[in-house]
Amino acid sequence: RGSGKTTLFVEYFAPYCAIYREIPGLKEIFGMMYVSDSMENGVMSARKNLEFRYENSPFLQHWLPKVNFTNKEIYYVNRDNQKFGLKMFGIKTGFRGSKIFGKRPNIAVLDDLISTEDARSPTELKAITDGVYTGVLPALDPKNRKVILNGTPFNKEDIVIKAIESGEWST
Repeated sequence: RGSGKTTLFVEYFAPYCAIYREIPGLKEIFGMMYVSDSMENGVMSARKNLEFRYENSPFLQHWLPKVNFTNKEIYYVNRDNQKFGLKMFGIKTGFRGSKIFGKRPNIAVLDDLISTEDARSPTELKAITDGVYTGVLPALDPKNRKVILNGTPFNKEDIVIKAIESGEWST
């Protein structure tokens, strides 16, 4: 814990994608979903941190001259006048219809999906796993997408451990 994973995958990665709009192995990035344990905890914290970084960074203000922050969305316009949208969700929120600029987003960051309370409940762990596989994944572009699953596992039933052990995710 405390190794800066959230800082890297949200506070640095989202503005990076907004500025450059590409990462290796993924065609043009125009929209991202950020999913955390809840709107009140992980999402609100990430949103406030993104806004603080932007407001205190001449670099970001130069490369992203237009930004609109709301509680659930952030819209950036880079120096090349290219738009980038970031929509934020709690894992138990609905994801259907989560389009950005009329298209399904093509990148998702799933960050610390499990709260301490949820880690103790098999029912909540299953609901979180279902949220990823039946909610988040279908909400993304089916052909041009990347999902980053980030978090410190609580136990062997944690989605991070299950994903690694499944062999279906690159680690």
